[in-house]
Amino acid sequence: MSSSYTYVKELELLILDKLLPIYEKHQKSQGVINPLSGINLDLLSQIKAKKKLPALLRAKEKHT
Repeated sequence: MSSSYTYVKELELLILDKLLPIYEKHQKSQGVINPLSGINLDLLSQIKAKKKLPALLRAKEKHT
């Protein structure tokens, strides 16, 4: 279960930190005034508030 949780969290971070900014930039270059209008902004703000350092950049945790 831990690996599933980690996978979902990393997927969320990928979407928010990498894909969403690229999507927004592309939409603006196409002339779209509000590229995030179809996305639930309350949900995005809650997720962004919980940002953590990606797992690949964190120090390895010791499992005891």
